[in-house]
Amino acid sequence: MHFITTRRLALSTTSALCLLAFCVLPVHATIVSSGTASATVVEPSQTFSGSSSLSVAGTDSGSQAAFSVIDFNTSALGFTNQTRAASINSVSLSLTDLNTNPALATGIVDVYISTSVTPAAALSFQSANGPQGIGTQLDTLTQVANIDLSTTAGKGTTFNSNFTLSPTSQTYILNQINLGKTVRVVLAPDSSSVVGSFQGTTPAPPLTSPLLKFNVNTGTRRPGDANGDNVVDIQDLTIVVNDWQQADFGPSTGDFDDSGFVDIRDLTALVNNWQAGVGSGSGSGSSSFASAAEQLQFAASPVPEPATIAAFACGALLLISRRKPL
Repeated sequence: MHFITTRRLALSTTSALCLLAFCVLPVHATIVSSGTASATVVEPSQTFSGSSSLSVAGTDSGSQAAFSVIDFNTSALGFTNQTRAASINSVSLSLTDLNTNPALATGIVDVYISTSVTPAAALSFQSANGPQGIGTQLDTLTQVANIDLSTTAGKGTTFNSNFTLSPTSQTYILNQINLGKTVRVVLAPDSSSVVGSFQGTTPAPPLTSPLLKFNVNTGTRRPGDANGDNVVDIQDLTIVVNDWQQADFGPSTGDFDDSGFVDIRDLTALVNNWQAGVGSGSGSGSSSFASAAEQLQFAASPVPEPATIAAFACGALLLISRRKPL
C-alpha cells in the first residue's frame, strides 16, 4: 500500500513535535571571508539585526563575502526499513528575508545539494575560486534551485524554492531520508555583487526558516525492489549486478538489508521475490531469473569483473536450486 505524505524538517533550538513539522537541533554555518586564504566560521550562525541569520555575499563584499551551509538531520522523519520513502513528489526550501532595506538585497542566490560531509569548521571562503568561494571543498554539488533577491519586499519576506531534482539527486535524497542521514543544502552567491541575508534558527515555534519540506510516496517496499517501481525484475537485478560487492547503502543500490554492502543476502532477497508485482503495470515483464542472469552476464557495460560475475552466477544458481522452478 502506498500513500502520499508531506513531512518537514526545520532548524530549531528544541526537538518538540509541532503539527507536521519535525524539528531538529540547529546545524548551520555562514562561511565568511577574512580577506585572506583563511575564513571566519560563525557556528551555528551570524547575528544580524538582532536575529540569527544565514548570509550570502559575492566577492564584491570583500571581507564579508560569504556562503552558507545548512545540514538537515532527516532522522526526525522516522522512516524505517519497512516503511520507506519510495519516491519523491517534491522537495522545497523556505527561507525568510532578514534585510531591513530591500535595496540591500541584490542578485541571485544559487541553492545546491551537497554530498560532502566535511564539517563546517573545516570549510573556508576561497576568493580565488570565483564569486561563490566554494571551489571543490563541497563536492559533489548539484544545483537544485535559485532565489531572486530582487523579488523581496524586505525583512519578513518568505522565499519558497521548489527543487528541480535529477534522477541521481532523487536517489541520493531518498537514501539519506530512509537512513535518517543528513541532507546538506548550500546557499551561494551566483555573482560577485550578490548580497543577501536569511533568518536562521528561531527560539520556538512557529518554525518558518530554514524549513525543508518533503512530499513523498511512502509504503512497504518489496524486498528485492531496487528501483522503487514495486516490481522485482531484471531492472533490479541489473542494479544488484552493477553494485555487487560494493559498499552502498539502501535498497536503491541493491542493499536490501541496509547492511551497507551488496552481497549474497541481498541477492537472496531478490531471488526469493523474483517477478513479484509483475502484471501491476510496472516493470519489464515476465522473465525467468536464469534467463535474466544470463542476459546480464553477456552485457557489455557496466558489469562486474569476470571473477565477480562467476561468483555471482554460482550464488544465483545455488539460490535457484533451492527454489521451485521459475
